[in-house]
Amino acid sequence: SVRTEIGCPRGTSAKRLYFFKREKRIAAVASLLRNDEEWEKRIAAHLTAFAMTKETDLGALKRAAENGSPDL
Repeated sequence: SVRTEIGCPRGTSAKRLYFFKREKRIAAVASLLRNDEEWEKRIAAHLTAFAMTKETDLGALKRAAENGSPDL
């Protein structure tokens, strides 16, 4: 049964079982992320690129506002 698979005692309610499974799943994902340095690098690169794009977008908006662009 699912309860014995995930090490949950017999008689555990369905609601508690759901949260127990969810906690284990979250812990498993967190440990995967902690152990995967390549993933950390990818996330960091993505966030850096996102921040740079955002700055560029904000700079363009600011310039457009200063120039009285009709687009705004």
